[in-house]
Amino acid sequence: MLKNISIIITILVLFQVKAYSSNPNVWDLALENIEYLPVDSFPDIPQSIKSYLVQNNYKVPQPVTSVSKNHLNVIKGNFVRSNTSDWAILCSKDYHSKLLVFESDSSKNTHFVTEFDDKNGLQGCGNGKIGYSYSIEPVDKKFIVDHQKLYGDSILPNNLDHCGVNLIFLGKGSTIYFHRDNKWLKLPGSD
Repeated sequence: MLKNISIIITILVLFQVKAYSSNPNVWDLALENIEYLPVDSFPDIPQSIKSYLVQNNYKVPQPVTSVSKNHLNVIKGNFVRSNTSDWAILCSKDYHSKLLVFESDSSKNTHFVTEFDDKNGLQGCGNGKIGYSYSIEPVDKKFIVDHQKLYGDSILPNNLDHCGVNLIFLGKGSTIYFHRDNKWLKLPGSD
């Protein structure tokens, strides 16, 4: 009896995996069902940054996660230099995400960090669901140094005196973006 139940469960699991891979429409449907929050949903974003995002028709994609129901993908920190107050925002327009950093609480110095198609941010999330899975978080010197020691194959910048932005593909891995000498370096995040 237990053997028969195991066989039935195995068949059901294989059928679900086959349904994911053989039906491209489920991925298109998942893309259309990504939750995008309007910029006005984030009351702490400075007005000049909000105006920039609204004028450019950006919204903020929300990852499917059971960890948090809060608004995600908008963070504040000193990402450009130690003496600036900056905003990092993972935003999207026309199913295309960009990670932007707004220096000194203003849209005057907007840094383009990276970009990708929203479809590339989808993954199976269990129970037959497919969802957007990118999120960002600020990371400090300790996090950057620890991850460089574990996974590093890049040169660690000197004078880590400000934060990096960790772009996370939930449950898979991450990449740290760190600003140095007017460019954004890609450093190893979690694996």
